[in-house]
Amino acid sequence: MSPSEQHDKTAMYALSVGDLVKARCYLQHLHLEQPNTLRQAILEAAIIAYARPFTPNRYPHGKHYLASGVVPVDARQLHDEIIELRDRVIAHTDYEPVAPRVKSETMGTSISGTNTDTLDRFRERLPQLESLFGRTCDNLLREFKVQIAAFEAESKPNAHN
Repeated sequence: MSPSEQHDKTAMYALSVGDLVKARCYLQHLHLEQPNTLRQAILEAAIIAYARPFTPNRYPHGKHYLASGVVPVDARQLHDEIIELRDRVIAHTDYEPVAPRVKSETMGTSISGTNTDTLDRFRERLPQLESLFGRTCDNLLREFKVQIAAFEAESKPNAHN
């Protein structure tokens, strides 16, 4: 790997760590008394920040994303659900996971099955989300330290001789 590639890969790891730390901070705010719309926005922000490192991100040498190896094995199902939620409900509004129902009523039309309903189910799992985000962040920090060591070794003046 060239020094430039090593530098950029290390920078992408740093950005990923920042995203996971941000996601953890967002979840902490869900413990505060907030209006429901604000709680929803905070949860969406946490899910987006958590998922960002696991989706392809452009950088000078192509695309970079974290492999699911940093996710604890016992939490991979929840991780996959979060990535799917981000892809199908938050970043896009796919019909199937939301399953909206429109019905005409005397007082007007009502809609049930919105992305708010879907997110409420995840809000109920806050302790599991906090555990997943925290342990994944800790695993990534360990990998980041290895990446930094590789970058520093590659950056030494005589490393290429």
